[in-house]
Amino acid sequence: MKNKEILKLLFFSIITSGVVKYIHIYVIWESMKITKDNFHKNLIDLVTYQQKTVETVYLELINLFVLPYFAAIVFYFFSKINLKSKYNFLIFIFLFTILFYSSIILMGYIYQSLK
Repeated sequence: MKNKEILKLLFFSIITSGVVKYIHIYVIWESMKITKDNFHKNLIDLVTYQQKTVETVYLELINLFVLPYFAAIVFYFFSKINLKSKYNFLIFIFLFTILFYSSIILMGYIYQSLK
């Protein structure tokens, strides 16, 4: 493995985890707060509240599990990373997964400590 390619993967995973965390905090979380406030003010009924909550959970799952891997696959094919192994793509996805989720956890700790 070349150090340059590992650094590309590290920076890409940090940027991707930052984008996912931003979407989680400022888009999904804010929409859920608005839905919760509307429910408490009796502007929407229980069925609508439950439906919007389930939709928010699906958005969270897509944001956390589908979006990063789609971006990683696009990044892999456009940057032509060669990790010099028989299973090049699988090693790339494995390293991306480790770096991505560790970055997500660290960003969560940093966000909580700044609050």
